Amino acid sequence: ATLKGVLPLCSSYMLVKMARYCLMLWLPTFFTSRVGMSAAKAGAMASIFDAGGVAGSLCAGIATDTLLGGRMILVCLPLCLLCSLSFVGWGFLNGQGEMVNIMCMALSGFLIAGPDGILGGAASKNLCDYHGKSSGYASAVSGMVNGVASCGVIAMSAFTSKIVTKLGWSGLFLLLGSMMAMASAIMISAIAVEHKHFSK
Repeated sequence: ATLKGVLPLCSSYMLVKMARYCLMLWLPTFFTSRVGMSAAKAGAMASIFDAGGVAGSLCAGIATDTLLGGRMILVCLPLCLLCSLSFVGWGFLNGQGEMVNIMCMALSGFLIAGPDGILGGAASKNLCDYHGKSSGYASAVSGMVNGVASCGVIAMSAFTSKIVTKLGWSGLFLLLGSMMAMASAIMISAIAVEHKHFSK
């Protein structure tokens, strides 16, 4: 964890995973209590978040290989920033009916899935490779990154109901937007390590 870029990567991934899993767990409740859908329809609609995520992960991979020459942490920065804006927009628009909420959900799912998959997966190994560390070291770092992120998800799950009660659904979406903005800022030092490696 003392390797440059690992702690920022860990912190960024924790925030991304907290935001994504918060929605995965609470979207059906949101659609029933806020939008007024039936429980069956809410469950079906919530799956669109995952469908958007599948497309987003694919596009993130293509962008990494074709546009950024393998700089996979760098590709996460614009996605996280756009996801932050998406959550903020959702915070202001969630009272505008089913279609608007479905569109916001699909867009958010599309934007957040790439960073979730990259930061929680190959990014840890790549950072260790940039520092010349062994595969065993990379496994340990990857385990730490994912473990810390999972602790964040547990904490977010425990407090989400309190957040919604106190701030409402709009407040929750604005909080998630803030978290994604923070993740974007924090990951910059990890991006700098990646940039240094590719500049050699």
